[in-house]
Amino acid sequence: MKHILCAIACILALASCEDGPVRPPLSDNPDYFPLHIGNFWSYTVDTADSQGHYTYGYSETWKIIGDSLFDGKKYFVMQVRGSWRESDYYYIRKEDVGTFLILANITPTSSDDIIPPRYIYFNKPLHEYWPTYYNKAGSQSKLTTKTDTTWVPIGDFFPNYVIETEADSSAFATVYGPDVGIIKVRRIKGSYSLIKSLSYAKINGVNYYK
Repeated sequence: MKHILCAIACILALASCEDGPVRPPLSDNPDYFPLHIGNFWSYTVDTADSQGHYTYGYSETWKIIGDSLFDGKKYFVMQVRGSWRESDYYYIRKEDVGTFLILANITPTSSDDIIPPRYIYFNKPLHEYWPTYYNKAGSQSKLTTKTDTTWVPIGDFFPNYVIETEADSSAFATVYGPDVGIIKVRRIKGSYSLIKSLSYAKINGVNYYK
């Protein structure tokens, strides 16, 4: 009886090991910012001071909760929630191949809501700068590579696109994984460090987890 129980335990252990995430094969043209209702991303964020000493960490989730029409154009509504703040809502539209428009609020209710649209390009030549925000100086972005390999808690991703965004006193590198979206964000310039890593995602019905 003891041997039978051990055998059953071994079988269950093997089954649990095989029950891991199954990723679909990459498409010929991977989507580096998949916009579909229900898509969900969960991140862990860690910060450190200028000496490299850990300061604090928190979690953050992004979810596309619906869509909305504005001026005849379709926008996806993304809810961003953090363990330290109330929810923010962003409206995102894919303008053409490799170009995305992000708005903080389509119908602002106060002057605080009027935030310039932000553009993301995946089809620009490498190291060619563009204004991060429409009609607003002080920040610029560039695509630095299309062949990055990055590890996050849910696995390795390749080939990734990396976009660096610079402002006067800070700069961030954002890593976009194929058919998943943002998998990592690193602060590469500034008085403190920040690393945001993807820890779970559900994209187009596929679960990505540890």
